[in-house]
Amino acid sequence: PKPPAGGVPAEPDPDAPPPGRKKNGNPTHVDISFDFTFEMDDAALVSAAPHRVTPGMPVTYCFANTFPFSYARLQRHLAMWAPHCAPQCPLSVCATHAPDPPAVTMRGPSTAPPSTAPSESAPREEAHIGGVAPCRIYTHREVLNLTPDGNRVDVLTITSGHGLAAAAQADRREALYSELHPLSSAAAQAGTASLGGVFAEHRQILPSPEMHTQRPYAFPDRRYVVLSARVHPGEVPASHILHGAIEMLLSVTDPRADALRKNFVFVIVPMLNPDGVARGHSRADPVGQNLNRLYKDPHPLKQPTCLALRNLLLSLQKTGRLALYVDMHAHSNKKGAFLFGNAMDGVRQVQNLLYAKLASMNSPYLDFPSCNFSEGNMFAVGKGGGGKDGSSRVMLFTETGFTHSYTLEMNYITGPPVNGVAKLANVPGEENESITGAPCPKYGPPVFHDVGRGLLSALLDLQGLNPASRLPGTSYKNARGVGQWIQRCLLVDAWEQQRRQHALATGIPLSQALGKANGVSGNTTDLGFTPCAPNELPAVVTTRPSATFPPTTTRNLSELAAGYTAASVTGAENSAAVSAASGARAAAAARRRSTLAAAAGKGKARPDKVAASPARGSR
Repeated sequence: PKPPAGGVPAEPDPDAPPPGRKKNGNPTHVDISFDFTFEMDDAALVSAAPHRVTPGMPVTYCFANTFPFSYARLQRHLAMWAPHCAPQCPLSVCATHAPDPPAVTMRGPSTAPPSTAPSESAPREEAHIGGVAPCRIYTHREVLNLTPDGNRVDVLTITSGHGLAAAAQADRREALYSELHPLSSAAAQAGTASLGGVFAEHRQILPSPEMHTQRPYAFPDRRYVVLSARVHPGEVPASHILHGAIEMLLSVTDPRADALRKNFVFVIVPMLNPDGVARGHSRADPVGQNLNRLYKDPHPLKQPTCLALRNLLLSLQKTGRLALYVDMHAHSNKKGAFLFGNAMDGVRQVQNLLYAKLASMNSPYLDFPSCNFSEGNMFAVGKGGGGKDGSSRVMLFTETGFTHSYTLEMNYITGPPVNGVAKLANVPGEENESITGAPCPKYGPPVFHDVGRGLLSALLDLQGLNPASRLPGTSYKNARGVGQWIQRCLLVDAWEQQRRQHALATGIPLSQALGKANGVSGNTTDLGFTPCAPNELPAVVTTRPSATFPPTTTRNLSELAAGYTAASVTGAENSAAVSAASGARAAAAARRRSTLAAAAGKGKARPDKVAASPARGSR
């Protein structure tokens, strides 16, 4: 039976089928047993208990599905990240010259360390503007909204302190993301939000006066990056991934971190569903809602966090300066780390796929072929009835057309063999390279952190801003070479699908259809066949999943195909990558043609089956 609000189980239904069985009697659950092997760490046990441990004393053991990351732990980290302020700062704002934050450990401090740094709302008397070296890092913490249980949905802003003095002197601050949503700490202090309507009788969920803040200082020359996590409270790896990204942003030794801060303003919502986290839920909030299906039309009181994040994303996109949005999750069924994207037009789809491919080239654990950019995945409907078109990723794209909107998924335990990732000799901790096909280790915080850093490094590569890029050490050489490879993969698959359809319509042999020149005279490539004319391509093409490329739905490929020439993918800067990919592609295409032709000759395959057969492992 469905539990009522508050999570208390209801009385069992006497007419319901036995647990674990459908009404037709088919079993839906199977009992399994485990043997647990563990060792006692006396030192850890003694240090964890304030009292003396004696033989025979009852001890409670807690088993976790993954490495924990609680709401209380997040609040401790935010308390340490946000209020630092160095004496050299021109103003008493949340900025820092502090060293790199410590790595996450399994046991954090029981309480946050006391902070002696003055807050932004209470500047020091000796602070002044001018004549002082600028702060290296600027951070700002505020409340996006309070939840129905009264927990904070925090927003952490991180960027460079360069230009901070000018922004402070002019009191140039970010605008309210919505004047219609009075639940944020900034809107409450600003006094611009009306408390009428649905909010009139719900003042208890408004931020209290001690939570009131101002919006962070504005840096108009920088683009925005929004990162969010834990809308599904049980997907704990998402918090560790985001923690790795935050650690990188706060680093003062990594040149990539400095480039990220100078070029972007990072708006981070680390825990979207703190009520569910505090209650120990897996995917739902306290009343059983899957919040990641409710971003299309959220109710201001029933789904206040969805409304707040929606307003935040849409307001930043309206500025024309939103560069990236990644919502972080965990996955229990599919191995590895991978991205979900959206289906779009051909030219933009290349850019959409390019970020995912670059992320896989910056982290050995992010698997590009496991990603999904198909239209079917965008609008899939789960068992509970909610569609993925209500997720934040799809909502942002469908309402604004924003290209780089993603959902990151990562398994709790392990993944497929790792990617080959080039080493970075000039970046501490990145000196080693990973070998393609090496066994994947068991996942833990270090692996999760690596994926978070890879997402940020990919952003620098995408924008051509990476001072320590791995791309020169690859056969692609740069992001343009990677983009040309993606363009080629999309077109080759579309051309093959068009030729199969042509073979079915005309009755000619498939091998002849794939090899026949049609409107593209003199264009000889090593594709394994001659491509068709751009105007012959279908309006919508969904590429088939393969060993090196994800399922992708692309519209208006004719524009992409019109600019395609053999020279565009065989230049000197990309010759090695194209040669390797083309050889594998040509060999796979030849094998498929011979197999299908032989099967058709023997009468073992119908034409409709030939057209639908997936080409796994072809790329």
